[in-house]
Amino acid sequence: MSASFAARRNQFNPNQITKHIKRSFSHFEDYHVVSKVYDSNRRLVGGDQLQSTLKSMYSSKYEPATSYYLNNGYTKQYPDFLSELRVLDAGCGTGNYLTYIQDLGIGTITGLELNEGMLNQCKTKAYSSTNNGHNCLLKLYQGSIIEMPFKPKTFDFMMINQVLHHIDDEISRKDDYKNTKTVLSQCYDKLNGDGSVLFITTSYPSQLSKAFWCYSFFDSCYKLINDRYNEYEWWKQNLLKVGFKSVEQHIITETNMKEEVYHDIENIFDKQWRKSDSMFAFVTDEEFKAKEKEIRGIMDNEKEKTLFMEHFENLRQTLGHSVAIVARK
Repeated sequence: MSASFAARRNQFNPNQITKHIKRSFSHFEDYHVVSKVYDSNRRLVGGDQLQSTLKSMYSSKYEPATSYYLNNGYTKQYPDFLSELRVLDAGCGTGNYLTYIQDLGIGTITGLELNEGMLNQCKTKAYSSTNNGHNCLLKLYQGSIIEMPFKPKTFDFMMINQVLHHIDDEISRKDDYKNTKTVLSQCYDKLNGDGSVLFITTSYPSQLSKAFWCYSFFDSCYKLINDRYNEYEWWKQNLLKVGFKSVEQHIITETNMKEEVYHDIENIFDKQWRKSDSMFAFVTDEEFKAKEKEIRGIMDNEKEKTLFMEHFENLRQTLGHSVAIVARK
């Protein structure tokens, strides 16, 4: 085992997209480029947690504002409940989560995404899903989640998946992540009423800095982790501050990348692979070259490689790679 590793251990019209463009989303990477390779490496995580949250809303007898069953004496079944929900996927990206909830039978889905390249990918997937029999009222908007173009109490369920670490620049971070706090406040305003839910997937700095093998080599990755992410207590404090009644966390141990992609160390030498992960945005060619020999040394020694990956796998199972934060209005 190398000394350095030992140290690291310590109704949808597909041709029409309504545009509400207000400001830039990510300050770190070009998502017009990333959109072309994003789905080759990344995947949805937290699906079980998302479904559990929806089921908890049903169990607690949350009533969507549009409920047909509200006063008619019928017993509502779970599929009926889902068909009445109005859901916003804020920062829907290429549509991995949006199409997932289409398959669950959500009745009304709105997607909001600033980057045109990512949104076009989402449009293709969502349109294909509607053609495969997943009928829902579906509309996609191009716009920023910092200035959502929706009226108050529009949605029963809102989700923001792996997005919020992109929206604060150096100035807003110094103001305690002002942009993120603006989004949380807007989410509270756009949710319908008692029992409606905001579902966030993100990662904690402790997860990213300890449980991801691929970030462990680069100081630039650690800088981005510390700059862009917050621990649970920050989230809980600020969600309660804007008015949510309860906040809970659910650790996700799934890899954010596809399993076969994440476990292949050789991928780190592929610049296109690194481009699909914003954490590498500030890793320069010089910084990467300075670490290349160390990485090759681990790869070329089977025992060393096994110990290296086992170490990070154990941490992933303990700490998780990401988290679902559920805030109830």
